[in-house]
Amino acid sequence: MSTDVSEHPMTAELESRGQIPMLTFRGFAESVVLMGVSSAANAIRGVLSAKVLAVLLGPSPVGILSQLITFSALLMTVVPLGLTTGVAKMVAERKGSQDECNRVIGSALAIGLGSGAIAAAAALLFASALSNVLLGTSKYALLVALLAASLPLSNFSGVVGYVLQGVGEIRLLTAVNILAAAAALLAVWPLAYLYGLEGAVVAVVASSVFQAAISAVALIIAYRRLRWDLRRMRFAKSEGRQLLGYGGIMLVSGALLVGGTVIVRTLLTRDVGTYANGLYQVPFVLSAQYVSMFLLWMSAYVFPRLASERSPERLAAGLNFALVANLFVLTPVFVGVVAARDMVIDVLLSSAFLAAAPLLVVQVLGDLLRIVGWSYGYALFAQGHPWAHFLLVACQILVWVCVAATFIPSLGPAAVVGAYAVSQLTTPLLAYGMGRRWFGLRVTTEGVGLLGLAAFLIVVAALLPTWIALALIPVLPLVAILARRRSGVAWAA
Repeated sequence: MSTDVSEHPMTAELESRGQIPMLTFRGFAESVVLMGVSSAANAIRGVLSAKVLAVLLGPSPVGILSQLITFSALLMTVVPLGLTTGVAKMVAERKGSQDECNRVIGSALAIGLGSGAIAAAAALLFASALSNVLLGTSKYALLVALLAASLPLSNFSGVVGYVLQGVGEIRLLTAVNILAAAAALLAVWPLAYLYGLEGAVVAVVASSVFQAAISAVALIIAYRRLRWDLRRMRFAKSEGRQLLGYGGIMLVSGALLVGGTVIVRTLLTRDVGTYANGLYQVPFVLSAQYVSMFLLWMSAYVFPRLASERSPERLAAGLNFALVANLFVLTPVFVGVVAARDMVIDVLLSSAFLAAAPLLVVQVLGDLLRIVGWSYGYALFAQGHPWAHFLLVACQILVWVCVAATFIPSLGPAAVVGAYAVSQLTTPLLAYGMGRRWFGLRVTTEGVGLLGLAAFLIVVAALLPTWIALALIPVLPLVAILARRRSGVAWAA
């Protein structure tokens, strides 16, 4: 059966009412590709910028710059007050009403710019003290002040990005990210070459200015496509309170994730040593790459459609479709990473980390459970259950920290990845239970079968020689395609 979205009757019905279409594999695949390109652009920018700065500045200035950038990144995480997924959710829910969306967008921009301005003013006021705390001297106060001055612009760009997600402008969002990455890369070389450390900081600030400018252009383009009027955008107290409520939950959830990781890694270092913590860096870093990709396309494509859906039946069908699509896309990645784990570690890190190869297998199994859980769990926040979203995060972190703390002294880094895999069992169980209660969610034979096949392929890939195991990469997608063709089910929900 054709995968063309236009042939799916449910999509036609939604489009006739002016709503965002529900999930299709074509749209899902497009989102994966676009977010992949965006992430690749940022990765290339990061690698090349690091190389340029290492050559032009040397170790000591790079260390100073890294400390300043890390501090700036911390501010950019806290200062937006959690204006992330909540913005996309509220925009997607209200996309049918220009006035309501203008109140949400205007409120989000006002909060973002306001909090950024306040934080920037405070950082400017205490720039010397911050320089002393971060670097042991006040001589870098001007650089701290420059980075702080860009906070309102960073907040603006972030809010616009989530607005674009909410209205379904994934291509426009990708264009903004690619242009911003290119501009940052082009700015850093001449400025660092001519002015050293100061030039590198100016390049960071200049790239923030450029990203804010192209974000503004993207917002104007999105408004024109929707035939909305920017002049009607305004702040509204009710929308502002709701955004801050959502933002608070997201901030606390993010703090739990970071805090749990810090606790586990501190215990590992204290009880076993820095070598063990270094080995754990292998599964931690590699997992972060594909999990971040999963979160990107779920946020950009799936989340807005879940937030705008009001039919429990279509919502449940969409969640089961999201699970199948995620397994379709990510199982080959999981199998490939496990099959070629020695080569992956050797190429991306070094042969000194090969002892971490067995850890990677367990980490991947935990990530498989994480993907399953959040394929369902994304609907909780989208459908107005933010505290249920928080519960998923909190339970997983609590189990991970408790189990890891119990077994780290005897098992070392193996306890960390094992505890991670065990803790991820809580995510699909809780997400499915709450989804069944609120949305009438029921597992499908297809979803359970593909999950079982994915786990089986990962385990077998870990046992077979590399070149034989690599042949397992396309197995699950082929099985899924053949099963859908045989049953005559469309690749859409």
